Amino acid sequence: MRFIPSIAVIASVGLLTFLLTQQIPTIEQYLQPSAEDEKQQEWARIINTANQQPSPKQQAPAVIETPISEEPVVEEPIIEELIISITPLETILAMPIKNYTLELADLKTEQAVKDYFIAHTGLQEKTFVYHKESSNYEKFVILLGEFESYKMAKATSKSLEEQFPDIDPWIKDYKMIQGDIK
Repeated sequence: MRFIPSIAVIASVGLLTFLLTQQIPTIEQYLQPSAEDEKQQEWARIINTANQQPSPKQQAPAVIETPISEEPVVEEPIIEELIISITPLETILAMPIKNYTLELADLKTEQAVKDYFIAHTGLQEKTFVYHKESSNYEKFVILLGEFESYKMAKATSKSLEEQFPDIDPWIKDYKMIQGDIK
């Protein structure tokens, strides 16, 4: 009788050890990042990189000093040319309708798109810009990314808002975007 508590403790420790060793692979899965987490981290890295890019704004005019008898010569400011790449509508129409994107802006002119990318340097590389024209309006829409889940799009949107407070992204699925195009 006096050995029963000792046997119960040994059996309990043995059972607990067995159960924990069976659960270690499951616990390891929770500790490793999922593919979705890795994609979220990649988008956060892209947004952080975009925010750290120097802005290609106008440089101050250069003043060349000359002798006192002549007036200083002012050279024209240097403006970096920004080329906007319009995404073919076929590319947007080919996106899976279950996936999500962030609509960053809906602008009326190509110059407004250029100004947008000058103000938000670095975002242009990961965006789609499509152009839609009809008899009574014209618009350029800037989309960021392709996300497999709403959760990923929401996390990227939040990160983007932190890096660029003046951007208010709209999460849309490609079904909605494609309906707008057609």
